[in-house]
Amino acid sequence: MKKVLIICILLSAAGCRVNEASPDLNPNPLTRPETLTGLRSFEDCQQLEQYVQSLNDLGSGPLVDNMTPLPDSSLDQAADTATEVTVEEGDIVRQVGNRLYIASDRAGLLIYDTSVPAFPQLLSQVSLENSVRELQVDGTTVAVISAETQHPEDGPQTMISFFDTTDARQPDLISEQVYEGHYTSSRLVGHILYLALSDYLPIADWNATQSILGACNDVMVPLRLEATETVPTTAWHLIGLDMRATTQAPVQLTILGSAKSQILASPEHFYLTNYLSGPDETTIHLFRISAQQASIDPWSRANVPGDIINQLAIDEADSVFRIASTSNPWVTGNVTNYLTTFEVADHSLRQLGQVHTITPGERITAARFTADYAF
Repeated sequence: MKKVLIICILLSAAGCRVNEASPDLNPNPLTRPETLTGLRSFEDCQQLEQYVQSLNDLGSGPLVDNMTPLPDSSLDQAADTATEVTVEEGDIVRQVGNRLYIASDRAGLLIYDTSVPAFPQLLSQVSLENSVRELQVDGTTVAVISAETQHPEDGPQTMISFFDTTDARQPDLISEQVYEGHYTSSRLVGHILYLALSDYLPIADWNATQSILGACNDVMVPLRLEATETVPTTAWHLIGLDMRATTQAPVQLTILGSAKSQILASPEHFYLTNYLSGPDETTIHLFRISAQQASIDPWSRANVPGDIINQLAIDEADSVFRIASTSNPWVTGNVTNYLTTFEVADHSLRQLGQVHTITPGERITAARFTADYAF
């Protein structure tokens, strides 16, 4: 019989909790040094092309693992008790007041009046051409996120269709926007819709790579990739859209890295993890975001040993970021589990503590954070 061991760790007992810090929005993110963000940008396409060509020159250098399936959309958003800003994860069903919104491949977008719960009334139905992934709702504006399937020759693309449902019986299509990459997940932070898309990088083909990456000055590469001569296999597109002004240009950053990345969002922060198999470590990239205007500012970074099992192994609560990771025995020679906590103050990460004596020789197969406890 297979045995499963469940361990509960009281984070406060290990000195892993701190009092909430008041965020300081300075210094200006445009002057934030790469030594703090852990990300390097490119001045122009020529500089980016030189970097991509250097990856080809590495030849047999270590590759970031791209065999792990891309993360799904079953993330848990972090709770923030100090603000009324909400963080909503995407879903195919959303209840807002007396309206129920449903998005599906076959039925399209459905809007019901549920003021009489026993007798929901269908108000409208809008057909959708593409394969639906999720929807987000801000007031009477609905964003339907789908995989663009009308032009397969263009590679994987994600379409966002915005509807004005002020008149729920006659929804009005406001705009449609198409982005490169597979849809991975989204978060609605206040009025701002943040999305994470991913795309495989054909490093050997510069023209194809440039088409995927988009604007060269919006591309960033983790310094640890360069330091360890690791070849990235995935482009992560982070996109910010204001649901109150859906025709405005979005904010977008592209981060080169690993398919074994995970994301997390809180009302003020967006996290992207990046696993490097060579040194067997996970880099945590912290971005400052806003609930009032679309912004994705690289702000800080930190490293932990090993890899994380999924998105539920990371969490932010009461200005503390928590992460559970496991070392790779093929790299380190043994299995070690880590629980690491960081203070999130001034939008930066400062390690508070780390436990590395959790069931030696066993691997973490599931992780959950609840209040002051890690399971």
